Amino acid sequence: MHSKSEIKEAVISNRRNIGRQYMAKSPSDVVISTQQKAQMFPKPVFTLLFLVAAVVLQQTSASAQQPDNAAEVYKQAFQAVPATPEFLNILTAENPSPEQIKSALAAGGPALSLLHKATTLSKCDWGVDTSGKSKVNLAFLNPLRPLHAVLVLQVQSQIAAGNVKGAIATLTDSLMLGRRLQQMPLLITRLLGWAYEKSAIESIAEYLPRFDAMAIRDVSATFVALPAPVSLDDAFAAEKRVLGAELPAKSVAFSKAAELRSTALRAMFTAVLAAPQGKEADFKSTHDSVGGGPFRYRAIDGGYELISAVPDNAGKPITLVVGKSAAK
Repeated sequence: MHSKSEIKEAVISNRRNIGRQYMAKSPSDVVISTQQKAQMFPKPVFTLLFLVAAVVLQQTSASAQQPDNAAEVYKQAFQAVPATPEFLNILTAENPSPEQIKSALAAGGPALSLLHKATTLSKCDWGVDTSGKSKVNLAFLNPLRPLHAVLVLQVQSQIAAGNVKGAIATLTDSLMLGRRLQQMPLLITRLLGWAYEKSAIESIAEYLPRFDAMAIRDVSATFVALPAPVSLDDAFAAEKRVLGAELPAKSVAFSKAAELRSTALRAMFTAVLAAPQGKEADFKSTHDSVGGGPFRYRAIDGGYELISAVPDNAGKPITLVVGKSAAK
């Protein structure tokens, strides 16, 4: 028989191993979308994750250990994400059955509840010391990818059931977590947080035709009130302190390009929320950060697209699709 402490350590070790394997899965074909639940973060994010891996080790500040601190509740939510092979297999299944989806949502329910609780708390101190005097522990972020997959399943199930209000609440939780991750002054947390925010933006845009005017106003007010991400300059300075060296030029260039992409997508999303009817004339006064002109508009079956001149990772124009789900 094994002692309770041995069993506990084995469980913790197993969770960490599965988490590392899951997070380290080859991301070459990873795309954030509501249709591909297992594919969360694009390749450059993981490239930077491993580049900054030297940052990840041991200490958090005492200021984070407070019951009214959203960061502590987020960490509880991360810990509540199941790490069993059965659960992860459902999340990575291309077409999970209704029974599997129900099972996954039941298993992930405690994590989602904690995530929603964290959204309601105004203070969020991750306790990450970037002074360079101690090493930073980011291991608690390992469950972000499966947690995102559960969030996506939850939204899809809520929309399918006609529970638009519930879907908006779930997406709001994802938006808030994304922004709060971006408040940590590290490049990797800015990128991971942006992945959550981007996914939520794209999901809201996809389902926007199903929202009534009041729901759209609520989403718009929530988006405007989100906490601002840490500035890129502050993140660069923090990385330099933590690493004790200058950042590689490729990391700086990639981070600046990612900043430009996030600025463009946020601007398109803001424009969409301000003109939910989506007429081409509504976007004539918008301002694209590259080129200076308005975003391009293209009508599609069941909705429309706004297109920026800012390129994505593949060199294609960033595009926000509104109402795509209505055409299915």
